[in-house]
Amino acid sequence: MTVGPKRAQSGPTAGRASEEARPVFVPREAGVGRALRPAFRGKSVHKVDGKGRVSIPASFRVELRRGDPEWSDGEPPRFILVHGQARQAGYLECYTIAEMARLERKIRKIPTREARENAVRMYITESTYLEVDPNGRIVLPKDLRELIGAEDELLFLGHLDTFRIALPEVARAEEEARRARMIEGDPGSDPLAALDLIPDEDDE
Repeated sequence: MTVGPKRAQSGPTAGRASEEARPVFVPREAGVGRALRPAFRGKSVHKVDGKGRVSIPASFRVELRRGDPEWSDGEPPRFILVHGQARQAGYLECYTIAEMARLERKIRKIPTREARENAVRMYITESTYLEVDPNGRIVLPKDLRELIGAEDELLFLGHLDTFRIALPEVARAEEEARRARMIEGDPGSDPLAALDLIPDEDDE
């Protein structure tokens, strides 16, 4: 199956960020697929037009195609946007079809009814299917834009198996608060200290 183009299209497409003109790194095509697991990486800011159309980062679209088992060349990749915690968290969380299927299997196995119902409401009831159009854009519904206060720009943040959509200023404030909470050398907050406790897979 063809995963996707190595280079994003360039041109004066409305709402397209400058990163679209840069080469798109695709691990499998670059010959390092066995070394790097598929993941949403990086961040970029994209304009939102009056109809709620916004471009998905080109590298994210590669992962969406990779994570949609029914995707074929020429078809729009689909994904699941979860908004159950958007108002409190300040962002929308986006899952590939495959990742949501994995999560749903886990939800069905939650032993207590109340926790299972809460999970269903959070991840299933408060979610929606979206498709990426041929220009690499999605239409973000008005009610979801209002949930996070979206107007002119949105920040897309890679988050390993998912990606997040937030206001740039909200993400910036959250990042500053997170850094302020970090205690150097504390594995509970310092990522370098936490990583030091985990053995390399090659050492196991």
